[in-house]
Amino acid sequence: MSGPSRSTGRAIAAVLCAALASCFTAPAHAGAAKSVILIQPPAGGITPKGDPFYDFTTNAFLGSGYQLLIGDYFTIENVIGVNSTSLTSQPLPAGGLLPPGDHWTPDVVDLPAKAVWPGAAHETVDTADASWYLTTTSPPGTAIANLTNPNPLNLGQFTFQTYADFSALAANFSITFNYFVHAHDDLGNLVEETGTVTYSMAPVPEPASLALLGLGVALPVVVAARRRRAAAV
Repeated sequence: MSGPSRSTGRAIAAVLCAALASCFTAPAHAGAAKSVILIQPPAGGITPKGDPFYDFTTNAFLGSGYQLLIGDYFTIENVIGVNSTSLTSQPLPAGGLLPPGDHWTPDVVDLPAKAVWPGAAHETVDTADASWYLTTTSPPGTAIANLTNPNPLNLGQFTFQTYADFSALAANFSITFNYFVHAHDDLGNLVEETGTVTYSMAPVPEPASLALLGLGVALPVVVAARRRRAAAV
């Protein structure tokens, strides 16, 4: 190969190497992702609890490059028929537990607007904004920080319930709410963001699956009974 051709080949190789390197290099500021991400659990976000009323469950994550200070919060907006006393939060083991003492305080602000409950054509109910505020950290005054880890930090599972006596929702029902986040970046600057979270009905086991489950429970009982009878002979 002649000299110019080698030079051209080296130049092309250098450009390709640089392009590949850029693909695998993390951005300088990981905060390009959202500060707080809300998603429904893998098993589904809406669980019937009877009457019927429902649990709406959200998993929350703190994005890489962000931190939560005392007073930071996220709000699920215009929730239809939320029970204002039902908001809960609990840590999840997956992805690392938050330190003991970290505490979220729920708050519900009733809105003047009303909406039609999705399970009925003329069932008008109140709507409200449902929020969770970070009110306590351990040690006191520290931040919940995810500044260097490239993976989102699991903040826990957050649940609200609807009122009782609503019409039943369809088996394939899903609904999307907007949410608002008040957080801080790695430099302590205020970050306010919006997003959406979709809830769908938790899947109901098929009859065949229920039959197999029943067989799995019954079989050990039958075997144990036969062993007891054999021992008594």
